[in-house]
Amino acid sequence: MNIKRKASNFLLVGIVTILVAAPVTYYSLTHLVSAYNEFTERVGTRQDLLQTMKSEFGYGGIIHNFKNYVLRGSDKYYNMVMANQKKIDKALQEYKGLQDITPEEREALQKLEKVAVLYDENVRLVKRLWSEGKTPAQIDKIAKRSDYLAIEGFAVIEKYYDELKEHSVAEFTSSLSMLHYILIMGLLIVTSVLITVCLGYAKTARELSIVSGVAAHVGDNPDAVYSLDNSRADELGMLAQALTNMVQSLHKQILDAKEKTAVAEKSTKEALAARAQVEAREEDIQKISSRIIETANKSSDAMRSVVATTESLTDQIGQIESGAQEQRSRISETAMSIDEMNSTVLDIARNASEAAKKADQTRGRSDEGAKIIAELKDAIGFVAQSAENLRGVITDLGVQATNIGGVISTISDIADQTNLLALNAAIEAARAGEAGRGFAVVADEVRKLAEKTMVATREVIDQVGGIQRGVEGTTAVANEMDKSVEITTNGSDKALVALTEINSMAIETADSIRSIATASEQQSATSEQISSAVVEVNTIATTTAESMSDFSRSLFDVRTQAVELESLMADLKQ
Repeated sequence: MNIKRKASNFLLVGIVTILVAAPVTYYSLTHLVSAYNEFTERVGTRQDLLQTMKSEFGYGGIIHNFKNYVLRGSDKYYNMVMANQKKIDKALQEYKGLQDITPEEREALQKLEKVAVLYDENVRLVKRLWSEGKTPAQIDKIAKRSDYLAIEGFAVIEKYYDELKEHSVAEFTSSLSMLHYILIMGLLIVTSVLITVCLGYAKTARELSIVSGVAAHVGDNPDAVYSLDNSRADELGMLAQALTNMVQSLHKQILDAKEKTAVAEKSTKEALAARAQVEAREEDIQKISSRIIETANKSSDAMRSVVATTESLTDQIGQIESGAQEQRSRISETAMSIDEMNSTVLDIARNASEAAKKADQTRGRSDEGAKIIAELKDAIGFVAQSAENLRGVITDLGVQATNIGGVISTISDIADQTNLLALNAAIEAARAGEAGRGFAVVADEVRKLAEKTMVATREVIDQVGGIQRGVEGTTAVANEMDKSVEITTNGSDKALVALTEINSMAIETADSIRSIATASEQQSATSEQISSAVVEVNTIATTTAESMSDFSRSLFDVRTQAVELESLMADLKQ
């Protein structure tokens, strides 16, 4: 039997073993994966959804946030209740979407959904009641809710979850045990095949080592002639015969190679002589190339200098052109400003004439103002005396309001602490279920009493605060009145003096204004001459800017040609 037949037999045995073991292993793995997927889908998904719903219902969830919203009315708790509602709805819908949901689970989910809808309706009702100005006690009486349906629903779902988890774990454990036995059987089969293969390999390797030794001797002494035992009928006998033929052929080829080596040595000597001649010519060519490259380097340096110079000139021309444009713009603005100034001067001349007339009228009004200020000074003295009497009364009222505020603050703190204790007691009673119902009623009554106390204290605090603010405002007004009376008295005295001075200054102002009108007319004529000169300067600046722009374009063309010439020099160096 040859090696190929032996290998075929080993391969056939391996294939049969794999064909027998593969379906069993595949079935076991498929069953295991199916059991794991079923465990993940049925148990893991339910666990996540159940934890989510309990978290959003329980302490810190919709129940707790709803109570806080009823007591405090803060939009923060309203938003938290709505967020809890959305998460509960999402979890309920995902739970309903499970494929193997039972009727008991569906009924329990409906109970949870009813409780969630009830809280949604109540939180919207509470928001409307807060906007209508209701107190926490009134809101708590109107907003009714019950958590017993949720407790029953959670009990059913948790019971089914525990049963399902226990069943799935048992199936998964059974699949793992079956796979364990199959792996042991496969390991035994693979071990048997490996032992058989190793025995065959040892026998074949021993015979191949003989052939390898002959091949090594041929490598060390290629001129020798060897022969191997080729009496075997398998591939090793064929290999021995082929190796014998190869050694004989190699011996013949070595003899031919020696003859060809002698011919090659002769050709090599001739090639070396020809190479010496070529190297002599290469030295001349390198000298000429060096001169060309040197010339190209000098030309390239000159071109770079030209390019740099043109770039510098281009930048300077750009600055000059920009300056000319800026100059033209400034001159245009100056011309417009001069036109506006001319118009303004004419307006000043007209207004000066009107002002002279107004100055005469001002002198008459100042006489009337002096009489009115004298009457005002007497009235201010009476107001000062009344403000002093009012300040004493307001100070006594402020002291009494401050004393009341301290007492009310203490009552408010006690009511707030009582309310928090009642809230915690209600939560613990709800957790206790039926056993805590009576305790919940007592806690609710305590909470209502605390809320009424808080409402009453808030109203008293508001009233006291209003009194205090009124006292502070009235005191401030009285102080301001004193200051105003003093300032007004001093001002009235100064006003009499000022009105006298205004009367004399009005006469002088009328004369000055007439002089201004005359000077303004002369200034208008001068402004017209300046405007004409500015127009001529603007025309010259425009012509200069256009010339600089043309020169800049010409200089750019020169720079482009210099860059192209520099590129040609670089190509020549290469």
